[in-house]
Amino acid sequence: MSPPERLVAGYQAALGVADTALAGVSELLAELEVADACAVVHAEYEWGAPADALNEAVAELVADQPARLTGVGTVSQQRLEVPRVLRQLDRIADLGLVGVGVRPAFFDMAIDDRRLYPVYGSARRVRRADEGR
Repeated sequence: MSPPERLVAGYQAALGVADTALAGVSELLAELEVADACAVVHAEYEWGAPADALNEAVAELVADQPARLTGVGTVSQQRLEVPRVLRQLDRIADLGLVGVGVRPAFFDMAIDDRRLYPVYGSARRVRRADEGR
């Protein structure tokens, strides 16, 4: 079983995610309305996923529901390339997303893997998106 498959199996065992995996945006927004709650929408980068497209999609969704949704972006992690990560962090900030999420375990990296240091060290670039909120 690959690292992502192990994690998904763990999510299912602990949270029963398969039960709600097919719920759509309208169902989520309706539940938030009933509960008078807000939610964080995050771009989840997994093996080969298009991080840039994920960030754009999260930003579009959040822009349509700013009172209910807050967005968190992601960076390409499969082949960490510092210049690309820096561009992605700048774009995440430009989109108004308030943070960046990484999932090193999906890529057989420890959370303190040195390859992630440029991401951690540059994540402050995103903070400017949240100033004034």
